[in-house]
Order: sequence, then C-alpha cells, then structure tokens
Amino acid sequence: MLKACDMTIAKLTLGGTPKIVLSVKDDLWLSQRNKNRLFDLVEFRIDLVSSLALKAILQTAVPTILTIRSKKEGGNWTDSEPHRLLLYQDLIPHFSAVDIELSSNTILDNVVENAHDEGKKVIVSYHNFDKTPKVSELYKILKKAKKTGADIVKVAAFAKNHQDIQTLARFTVENADQHIVTIAMGELGKLSRLFFPALGSLLIYASLSAKDKTAPGQMDCKELSRLVKKFYPI
Repeated sequence: MLKACDMTIAKLTLGGTPKIVLSVKDDLWLSQRNKNRLFDLVEFRIDLVSSLALKAILQTAVPTILTIRSKKEGGNWTDSEPHRLLLYQDLIPHFSAVDIELSSNTILDNVVENAHDEGKKVIVSYHNFDKTPKVSELYKILKKAKKTGADIVKVAAFAKNHQDIQTLARFTVENADQHIVTIAMGELGKLSRLFFPALGSLLIYASLSAKDKTAPGQMDCKELSRLVKKFYPI
C-alpha cells in the first residue's frame, strides 16, 4: 500500500516560512508536481475532480489533504452523506490528513474517528461565503470544532470590508496557540492569505492558476510563493 506523507502539527507552527497548500481540482497539476515545487502540501478536492487515479495522486513527496466538500459549504458534493462517508473511509488511509466541515453533522464524528484510528490529522472546517461572523460567534465555532476532536480548525469567511478583515485578524491573534487556519475570502481578503500566517494562521491555500481557484480570492501558487519569499525571508 502507498503510504501518505506525514503531516504533524509540529511542522506547521508559527515562526517559520508559512506553509502553502495547493488546492487541486483536476489532473493538470500532474505535469507540474516535479517542476520547481512551490507548495508544501496538496489538498485534493475529490468533490471537484472527474477522474484522478489514487496512485497518481499519491506520487507526490509532500503531505496530502483529503477533502470532499459539501455543496452547502461551497463544494460540489451532491450525493448522499452515507455515500460521502464511505468515500472518506475508503480514501483516508491513503492521505496524510482529512478536511471535514463542522456542519457535516451526520458523518463528522465518524470521519474524525476513522481518521484518528488511521493516525491521520483532522482539519475541521467552517466556511461562510456571505459574511464574516462576529468575534463572539467565531469563538463558538472554534469551541464546537475543538470538541469534535479537530487537530486543526479552519475558518474561512467572506470579507465585505476592512472591518471584517480586522475581525478575523483579531480572532487569529487571540487564538494563535489553538492550531487554527483563518482566511478572509473575496478580493478584499487576498491580503489575509499572505499576512494572517504572521498572526497565527498555519496554512495558506493557493490554486495552480488563476482559472483553477477553489475559493474566492485565492491566489495562484506561483504568485503566492513569490510573495511569501519576499515577506517571509528564511
């Protein structure tokens, strides 16, 4: 069996160069995976791909994140939750970590348990494509996600104005020791993808190119890597 690369929280701590996650929704990345690698992890959006051979997916020397994003949180999964759970269970052994939405009530506990049984890290995520919740609500989200057994809690919310970015920035600073990922989505929120890691966010998500975005405001990997090198010199 192919073994997934390790992804430990110790390798994602604040203080070094931010870790870039390449979010993949098709097989175009295969031709690029060994050329001047500009990313540290690969998130495979199984809900968006039509066909990706598991063997080809795992022929990467970096940690991999399994994501089957639900329709209600911006994904493309429209089949039943029992079917999604079975798919998670089949694929978890082949990945380094798994991402599951906090709102996936009927399968969340099972996915977390199965991932931990396999020794995998779990990212419990929350996405809001309409607005940025108040800080008090963000704390409730964090607390609820932690109760599920999450190793990392990801909060991505749409930023309508600079106050929204300040809200997410405050939340990030105040919880920098809680193993979190925070993202302000949208064009205005682009700066959060670059600078929130300096406040305590563990990961930055990027796309292979501008046309391959998996979330609003996501930068392409080449551009993001260049900016990370500029603002986070080794």
